[in-house]
Formats: sequence, structure tokens, C-alpha cells
Amino acid sequence: RGRVSGPTVVTSSPSPVVSSSTQLIPTPQSDAVANVKIISAGAYTMNYPKSWGVLKCSNSQSLEFDPYNGADQLNAVCDYAVKPITILVTNNLNCPGETLILGSNRVVRSKMAAADGVDYRWCVIGLGNSHLDITHRVSSSGSRATSKDDFSTQIEQIISTIRTGGAS
Repeated sequence: RGRVSGPTVVTSSPSPVVSSSTQLIPTPQSDAVANVKIISAGAYTMNYPKSWGVLKCSNSQSLEFDPYNGADQLNAVCDYAVKPITILVTNNLNCPGETLILGSNRVVRSKMAAADGVDYRWCVIGLGNSHLDITHRVSSSGSRATSKDDFSTQIEQIISTIRTGGAS
């Protein structure tokens, strides 16, 4: 299924592909601002749970989240996914699925069943040619770069906080 080799970005389309109607999902309001950290991916910033760790790539603008370990790795050389949640900064997207709004972000979401779990994908349609390709791999077998727990709700909360500005 390609999990060992990491995420793949399909670059066959020069612009995002949207294949269904748009849903509006309200941004959840939270008083737990103290329980989040802020991270940048390319020209985007987002909030994520304070208890999660982040792996930030030194050789790309990509990053990964680890919901099980709060330790950060801020200068990792990335060549394949090692954490269950991956965010790729890309200029090309080809994303089938349903279109929805999370916060102020237009997103194409898909969910694909796998033999031992499920693979989620969210494509955040950005400004200009910079977009975010977010994947979350859930596997009952505990394979590398997967989680045994489904964090799709938390990921959609993170996506709702994505905004442009503040690269690091």
C-alpha cells in the first residue's frame, strides 16, 4: 500500500481538482487556547494540541505530527513519513473527495478504507500556487507512520486554524 515509502504527491494537475459540492462546517470555538502550540508550514501557520510533538523537516517545508509523544524534532532530514500525520507543502494537488469549509479554509477531504485501517487526506486549497496536502494513516497493526487511534476530528480542528503568514 505504499506506507513504507511515505506520502506521495500527485503532480498531474497544475491546479486543485474539486469533484463534489461544498459543505460549510463551523469552526469550533474553544476556551483552551493555552492548550495549543503554533507552528508554520511554508507560508501557513496553524494551532495544534500542546501535548502533540512535531517533526519539522530541514530539507523541505513539510512537517509531521505525533499525537503520542510531545517531544519536538525541529531539524529532521525527511525522506519518508515516520509519524501518523503528515503535512506537505506543495504547488500541485489532485485531490478527489468532498469539498468543505473548515474555519476559513476550502478543503477537499477523502477517506479510503485499507485492509488494516483507514487513510485520510485533506487538501487545503491555498493562495496562489502553495497548498497543503495533509494525510493521516490509521492502522490496527501499528505499522510505521500510522496510529492505532483515529485523530481525524483533531486534524480538522487544526485545519480550521490554518492561516497565511508567519513562515519559520
